[in-house]
Order: sequence, then structure tokens, then C-alpha cells
Amino acid sequence: MSEAEKIKKQHTGQKTTLMLCWLAYAFSYLCRTNLSIALPDMTHQMGWSTASAGAIGSAFFLSYAVGHLFNGIMGDRLPIKPFMLLGLLGSSVCNLLIGFFPVYQVVLAVWMLNGFLLSTLWGPIIRAIAVWYPPEERNPPAMVISFSSLAGYLLSWAGLGVLIQLT
Repeated sequence: MSEAEKIKKQHTGQKTTLMLCWLAYAFSYLCRTNLSIALPDMTHQMGWSTASAGAIGSAFFLSYAVGHLFNGIMGDRLPIKPFMLLGLLGSSVCNLLIGFFPVYQVVLAVWMLNGFLLSTLWGPIIRAIAVWYPPEERNPPAMVISFSSLAGYLLSWAGLGVLIQLT
């Protein structure tokens, strides 16, 4: 393989990695923000207090913060793809469980687990950029990745809002 072919292959790998990381993080917002959209109606329908509903969000962010500490260390030691896949699939299962078991204690526990699982993404994404890009080329992909959270919020709030209105 010639030097030009190696560079082209590496460049293609960089673009693919960046795109997949961007999509993973953007779509993770569907698993993160959807409960806040549904929670007001759930609180009313289930007869939960607003304090109880607030505890669900607090539990998520507490486990998300603790998870970043733990999963940041684990994400540096474990293979990137399986680690992120575990987080994304686990979060998806958590979201499905809430739909099947809308009992307060289950929602609280599962949403807390969801926060921990979603904390498996950011560290490995940053690590993937560090692995695939030399130091002098990391700023543009870091900027691109930073917009994935904005896109995720737009997708979640707009997309799920429209879906709720239609159903």
C-alpha cells in the first residue's frame, strides 16, 4: 500500500469515527430528554407529587455525575466501541422498561441507572478523537462533536414534542 493510500484510508477512518461518535451522542439525547417531556403528564396521570417528579430528575443527574467519574476511568481502559455500545443499548433498555413498568419506584431506579449508562459516552468519544487525530488536528473534530449535543436537544425536544402532539 502506498503512502497516499494509507493517508486516504486513515482520513476515511477519521471521518467515519467522527460521524459515528457524533450520531451516538446526538441520539443519546433521545434517551436522556424524553422523560422530561413526558414527566408532567406522567406526574398528573400517576398522581405523583412535583417533589417526587423532581427526585427522578435529580437521581438521573446525580448518577450521571458519579458515572462520569467512574466511567471516565473505565472508558480509558476498555475498548471504545463495546463500552459505548453497552451504554447506548443499556440506556435504550432503561427507556423501554419505564414504558412497561410506569411505577414510581421503578421509574426512579431505572432513570438513575439510565444516567449512569449515558455517562459512558463522552469520555470514550473524546478518547476516540485523541486516538484518530494527531494533536494539531483535534480542534475541528472537537468542535464538530460539541454540536452533537445541540442537535440531540433539537431532535429530542422538537421531534418528541411533535410525536406527543400526534399521538
